[in-house]
Order: sequence, then structure tokens, then C-alpha cells
Amino acid sequence: METCTHSREHDARAITRSHPDGSWTDDHLHRFIIRGQRYGEAREGALQFSTAATALTLSAFALREHEAFFYVYDFNAWWRHDIRVERRVLRDLRFYKAEKGTRYKHIDSLFSDVIDWKLIRNHWKDLMQVAISIQTGRVMLSPMLLRKLSHGGRHNRLFAAARELGRVLRTVYLLRWISQKDMRQEVTATTNKIESYHAFTKWLNFGGDVITENDPNEQQKRVRYIDLVASAVILQNTVDMIRIMQEIHAAGEPVSAADAAFMSPYGTTGVKRFGNYHLDLKRPPEPWLKESLFRHAVKRARADAGKGLRSENKPGVSI
Repeated sequence: METCTHSREHDARAITRSHPDGSWTDDHLHRFIIRGQRYGEAREGALQFSTAATALTLSAFALREHEAFFYVYDFNAWWRHDIRVERRVLRDLRFYKAEKGTRYKHIDSLFSDVIDWKLIRNHWKDLMQVAISIQTGRVMLSPMLLRKLSHGGRHNRLFAAARELGRVLRTVYLLRWISQKDMRQEVTATTNKIESYHAFTKWLNFGGDVITENDPNEQQKRVRYIDLVASAVILQNTVDMIRIMQEIHAAGEPVSAADAAFMSPYGTTGVKRFGNYHLDLKRPPEPWLKESLFRHAVKRARADAGKGLRSENKPGVSI
């Protein structure tokens, strides 16, 4: 699928929508939406695209595992397909053996090279010094330091040692991923939550998701502002869901924790993005603000925020 152009993917999806009598004729507009950009085939008198779908393959985007994009067909019926990269083929990933000559039953073909343990041992103290300095706040993780650690020059042995250690950790992680079903399920569930939140904030940020400011402070404020709006909507959605569950329980209907686990606070159907906003400062607080559950949650959030602020204010040396 990665070598397939968007146009050919459109043809492949059309097969699944064809009528039994073969009457489907592909006479509707369609487009792909990937990372906020639109791609499709231009039609005279209709939509125009800066990049044609016939000129791009999915591999050109280097989509991450669990990353999603959208395909829309027939702009009147608006048939939208949410497409997600579930996993990359294992043969595209590199595994490294611990020792040369070692063979592994069933999975030996996955391994392509051997770890250079001598390189890691020779630079182990340097790696630990950098890691401990960053963790204790003695050295700030600045862009310059990242450039030094990521520069793959011939004389940068620290980079080579860090890369070799990364190969060890990556191979161990991939082997765990293959062998542990519970781990795959947990990672997938957590990733889905994160991607759902990103899609939720992008929906709220209807003014455009590209930060044009070059000032880091302005960029940080932009991110904090959208997180603040998202948190407010999430809070209201959670309160609304709790009220509904309380009403259902009061009516004698059972409400199980297993059913509640499938609920999400990222709902958008009840949010009016483009409506009139009125701030009434004289409006009394809602009753649920005084409930013990909410008060305890606020105390925990403030305590966690205080810990984070104290850690940020630790003295450090910028490199």
C-alpha cells in the first residue's frame, strides 16, 4: 500500500463500493486530507489541488504507526473514511543480534546486523554523564546539545555510541512487541487516546493549526491557549456524561464501569464553535463545583502543577 499513489488507492476503495451489477462509474469528486493538507485530482470547473493525487505515494509522507488520515468521496453525501496505519511490516524494521553467529528459530530472518558492544563500553561513562546531567538539571537540553548528540560525523564517537545503545533498546522493545499481546493492546489503546486528543484540539483550533510565529514564547502561548480551551470543553463534557449516567441510574437502569470505560470526553456534537459567546460574571457557580470529587481533583491538579513548576525553576547550565 505504501507504494500505491492516492489515485490508485481511490480506485481500490471504489471496488469496495461498487454495486453488484457493476454500475459504479466514479463520477463524484473525492479528496484525501493528510496532516491538514488536501490532495486529489483536479476537475475542470471544480476543485483544484496544488499536488495531484497521481503524483504522491503514501510512503512519501512517512506515516507513523497509528497515524490517521481521511478520504472523502462524493461531496454531497460526504462519505468520509478514517484510515489509520495500524502497523508497519516487520521486514521494514531492523533488528540487531547480540552476538555474531547466533541464530534464532523462526525469527532469524528479521536480524540484519550485530551490536557493537565494545563501542558502548568505551563511551558508557560519557553517555551516563550526559544523561545524569540532563536529569539533575545541571545541563539544559538545548537545541545546540541536541545537534551535537545527533550529528553523525566520523569523529563523533559519542553519537555513534548513543546510536548503538539505541539499537539495543529498540531491538529489545520490538521483540517484546512481537511476543506480548498485552503490551500491543496497551500501546494501541494509549496511542488511540493521544491521537483522539490531537484530533479534538485540531477541531477546536478552527482558525488554522499552523503556528506562524517564530518567537518561542508566542508558540508556547498558542499551544497553552488551545490546551486551556480543550480542557474546559473536556471538563464540561465529563460533567454532562456524569449527569446523564446519574439520571440513568436514578431511573433504575444499571450503569456498569465496563460501559463507562468506552465513553470519551472528546465529543464535539454538543459544542457550538461558531456561536455567540457570552461571559456572565454574575452567574452563580454550578452545584457540581462544590462536590468533593471535583474539589479533590482540583487539589491534586494544583499539587502536580506546583511540582512541575518547582522542577522547571531548578538552576541549570545551558549548552
